[in-house]
Amino acid sequence: GPRRKNLKLLRYNGAAHLSADSLRTGQLRERFAMILGMNPKSLRQSIHWNLFMWPKKHHWALVVQPAEDFLVRIVDDFAYSPSHCFSSEVPSARFYLILELLLEGNIFFPLVSVKSDFISD
Repeated sequence: GPRRKNLKLLRYNGAAHLSADSLRTGQLRERFAMILGMNPKSLRQSIHWNLFMWPKKHHWALVVQPAEDFLVRIVDDFAYSPSHCFSSEVPSARFYLILELLLEGNIFFPLVSVKSDFISD
C-alpha cells in the first residue's frame, strides 16, 4: 500500500515573510517557460501526476512526475545539479519536476528544476 511519511512542521521565527517584496519568482517563471517551451504539446495537456515528498538537508521538496507515457525534452539549463552540458529526450517515467521553496536571508525564492534519476521508493 502507499507509504506515509511523517512530516515535521517547523516554525521560522526570523524576519522572513511571504509578501510581494520578499518573494523572488523570476527564475521560477523563466524555468517553467523553458520547460513548457521545449515540451509544448505533452506538458500543456490535461494529464495525471504522481507526487512525492523529498526530505533534503534543511527543507523538503515536492517532486512531481507525469503518470502517463510520452517523451520529454530536458536540458542542463533547468536540470537539478547538472555535471555537464546536455540536451536529451527522456521517457516521462524518468521526468521529475523538483519544486523547492528556499530562504536566503529574509527573502523566500521558489525554485524548479528537473531530475531524471529521482528514486521514488
